[in-house]
Amino acid sequence: MSARVRQVSLRLVISGAFIWLALRGISVNRVADDMGNATPAWFAGALALLSVSFTLGALRWRLLARGQDIELGVSDAVRYTWIGLFFTNVLPTGFGGDAVRAWIAGRRSGRLPAVTASVLADRLTALWALVSVGALGVILDGGALPGVVIVAALLSCAAVAVGSVLLLAHAPARALSRATARWPRGSRAIERVGASLATYNGRRDLLAGAVAISFAAQACTLLAAYMLARSLGLHIGIGLLATTIPVALLATATPTNINGLGIRETVFRALLVPAGVAPALAVAFSLTTVVAGAIVSLPGAVAWIALRHHRPAESPVAQPETVVSTAERRPAPALSTPGN
Repeated sequence: MSARVRQVSLRLVISGAFIWLALRGISVNRVADDMGNATPAWFAGALALLSVSFTLGALRWRLLARGQDIELGVSDAVRYTWIGLFFTNVLPTGFGGDAVRAWIAGRRSGRLPAVTASVLADRLTALWALVSVGALGVILDGGALPGVVIVAALLSCAAVAVGSVLLLAHAPARALSRATARWPRGSRAIERVGASLATYNGRRDLLAGAVAISFAAQACTLLAAYMLARSLGLHIGIGLLATTIPVALLATATPTNINGLGIRETVFRALLVPAGVAPALAVAFSLTTVVAGAIVSLPGAVAWIALRHHRPAESPVAQPETVVSTAERRPAPALSTPGN
């Protein structure tokens, strides 16, 4: 059995164990009935808000790419973001979509390390807004929240803070580069990505703009979650949603499961049931958010097919990238396609 097969098998076992935990003592038919009774109007409103949120995310990435002297056209940023969303749903990892959009934009610009850094910074600023909204929910509605929800929200904030230090500081990247020195190409790539990420240090105007967009996107996501809850007849406050959603999303990011399957449902059940939500309805809500996200990401499949069939007359040729400062870096070719 190959290492890849063993890895996927282990993820299946872990996801299966969490699915059992999520559904323990619950009738699957009851969960299906709750989902089937979703109010179409509320559900449609949630889909519209999720689409706005993802579009704002594309604009945030475009802004951060500009910080690496990479010009992404608006249509390209939106298209690549939607392709990434689609692959996030179909690949057995929460990071697959980010890798796909980094690969597409990096291949077209010839600056994969810099594009990868922009994608990582994009993900990071989205997480900052996510946990900040969760912390705000604790501050404003803490008296009505179960203790387990408050503790989970605070742990999420701590995890994102540690991750931010590890990603934006150049020293960890150098250490990882040295640790992988036996694989020269991988080691150099890590060092280049780390150097590109480090250029965001001190770029307060750029990061402030990205965080502002992230807050707007997160507000849309939160309202979409509220609409999905209402579609199921679930009346829960914005404060509870604001604190539980970051925990669930961060839990699904662990590379030990199949795209968060089971873990997400277990987390929602663990956090919503103490707040008075029926276990079956908590699991139904979790699965409804998955279905909504999958539906909204479907245009990404169409965009991917169109991109695969599109052959530009002239493609940029990748040039070796050296580790230089932002001031020394020359602007890269614009990531534009005919019609932009």
